Amino acid sequence: MKLSKLSLLFLTSLSVIPFSSEAQLIYKDISAAAGLKVGGENTGVAFGDYDNDGDEDLYVSVRGGHNKLFQNIDGTNFINVAEIAGVDYEGSSRTSIWLDVNNDGFLDLYVGNFNEIDILYLNQGDGTFLEDTRNARIYNPGRTFSVNAADVNLDGYIDIYVSNFKEENKLFLNRGDGSFTNKIEELGPISSLNAMGAVFFDYDNDHDIDLYLVHDGQPNIFYKNIGGGRYVDVSEAAGVNDDGFGMGVDIGDVNKDGWMDLYITNLYENVLYLNNGDGSFSNISEKAGVGDYGMGWGTNFLDFNNDGLQDIYVANDSYFSDYSNVLYKNMGDSTFSELSSEYEICSKMAGYGSAVADINRDGFVDLVLANAGSKDYLQLFFNQSNQGNWIGFKLKGVKSNPAAVGARLELLDKNGVLHIDEINAGSGFASMNSLILHFGLGEASGIQSGSVFWPNGNRQNLPDLQQGFYYKIVEGEAPVVLEQTVTGTQESVFNLGAIRLFPNPATEQIQIELEVKQAFDVLIGLVNQNGQLVTSLRKEQMLLGKTRLSFVLPDQIPSGSYQVLLVGKNRVRSLPVVIAK
Repeated sequence: MKLSKLSLLFLTSLSVIPFSSEAQLIYKDISAAAGLKVGGENTGVAFGDYDNDGDEDLYVSVRGGHNKLFQNIDGTNFINVAEIAGVDYEGSSRTSIWLDVNNDGFLDLYVGNFNEIDILYLNQGDGTFLEDTRNARIYNPGRTFSVNAADVNLDGYIDIYVSNFKEENKLFLNRGDGSFTNKIEELGPISSLNAMGAVFFDYDNDHDIDLYLVHDGQPNIFYKNIGGGRYVDVSEAAGVNDDGFGMGVDIGDVNKDGWMDLYITNLYENVLYLNNGDGSFSNISEKAGVGDYGMGWGTNFLDFNNDGLQDIYVANDSYFSDYSNVLYKNMGDSTFSELSSEYEICSKMAGYGSAVADINRDGFVDLVLANAGSKDYLQLFFNQSNQGNWIGFKLKGVKSNPAAVGARLELLDKNGVLHIDEINAGSGFASMNSLILHFGLGEASGIQSGSVFWPNGNRQNLPDLQQGFYYKIVEGEAPVVLEQTVTGTQESVFNLGAIRLFPNPATEQIQIELEVKQAFDVLIGLVNQNGQLVTSLRKEQMLLGKTRLSFVLPDQIPSGSYQVLLVGKNRVRSLPVVIAK
C-alpha cells in the first residue's frame, strides 16, 4: 500500500534540547531523546532528504538485522519508517547512498551488501520505495564496502561506482532510460584490491570529478579524470599511494588555499595529504598532529565551531584498539589540536561510519555515528555551539543532475577569506554527508562574491549574500533564502487546548478528548518504545471546538508502554499510554 507523504509524519516524542556553555558539551549525545538510540551492528549512515520536506533524514546500514530509515520530523526527533517505506532490508548491508537516478527530483537509495546482491530502491514520491535492481540492470553480488555516485561523463545523469573487497569494482554508467551498464573496463578506474573507502572530488581544479580509492593492506589508488569519464592512474605521481591499512577518506581545504586536501583513516597512523596545487600532495600528518594510532574507520571534515576552518573527526573501533574517537580542531596554521576525550563526541565504542548534517538547520553542524558492537547503539551528537557566523547552500541542477552531486562552491567572504567545498554522494567510511553545504565564516558577515561550478562545467556567479541563512540555488537562477522548517522547539506543537487520554492503562480501547483551536487534518498512530509503528495510521479531520477521538486496540498488541501520536504537517503531539492486556 502506498502512503502519502503526510502519512509518514509521526514520531515517538517531542523534546527540547537545552544549550550549555561548558566546553565539553559543545556536542551533546541526544540519541535517546531523538529516537535514534538503537542497537545492532550498525556500519554505515547516510543523510538525505528523501521526502523533500526540507530536513535531513537518515538511512542506517546494518550488517546483521534490518536496515533502518529514520525520518526527521521536526529537527531533533526521528522515527524508523523503514518497513512502511519498503527499505527495511534484512541481511548484511555495509553502506548506502542517496542519489536521484531518474532525474525526477526525489532521492533514490542504493544499498551495498556483503556477499549479497546490492539493491537499488526507486523513490515513488509518496514516502515509499520500489526495488528496481533487476530492471536497472545493476548486478553486484560482491563484498561491497563503499558506494559513491558522480556524473563521471557529464551527461546530466548520475553514475554509480561500487568498491568490492578482493573483487573487481564496478562503474555503472547511467543510460538515462532507467538502466545502467558496467563500463569500468572501458573507462579505466579498475581495482580488485581490498577495497574500503572511496571519494569523488576535483583535486586539480579542472572542474571534472577525480576518484581516490582506499585499500586495506595494499596501496591506495588515485584516478584522474581525463575527460569523457575516462580515468588514468596518477597515484605515484601525486604521491598519495599510501600502503597502509586504509579504511575511510574525506576531503577538505585545511589551509584555505583553494585546493582540496585528503584525510585517510588507517589501522595505526592516519594520513593527512596537503594538496600542493601542482598535481601532487605532501604528507603532513606528523606536523599537523592528526596521526591518531587507533583503529580508524569513519572520518569527516567539518567546521564544528564556525570559525571558517575545517576540523577533522575520526571514528575509531575502540574494542579493537583502545583509542576513543577523536575531534581535531584546526588551528589555522596547518596544525590541529586534539580536543579532550571528555567530549561526548569522543566516545569509545566500535565506531564505524560517520556523517555530518545540520539536522535542525540552526547553522551548526551535527554528527551521527554508526557503532557496530553487539551492545553498541547509534549515536547522534547535537552541536550546541552558538558562536561563529555561517552560511549554507542547497543546490538543484537543471542541466546537471538534480541533486547537484559533483558541484563545487567557491566563496570569498567579506573578510577576504576563501572557502571551497564540493557536494559528494559517499565519503568517509560506508557513509554519506548531507547534500547541503555548510560554511563557517568566523566573524565575516557574509560573502562578497562566489561561484558555483555545476557538474556539467558551467560556472554561475553569486552575488553579495548575508550570513545566517541557507540559500537555495537552482541552476541558472538567482539564490533565494531556503524556507525554514521547525527546529525542535515548541513551535512544532499543535494549537490545542485541554487534552485528556483515557483510560490509562488501557485494555481494549483508547479515547482522547481535546479542544481544537485551529482546524487541521491529523494522523493517529501508536508506536512502541523502539519507535516502531504498531497500528495502522488513521486520518481524522480536526474541527474547531471540543472533539473526542477513539480507536480500538488490536488484539495482538502486547502489554507495555507506548506513545499515541497526533501528527500533522510539521506538527506533532505525543501522549504516553500504558497498555495492560
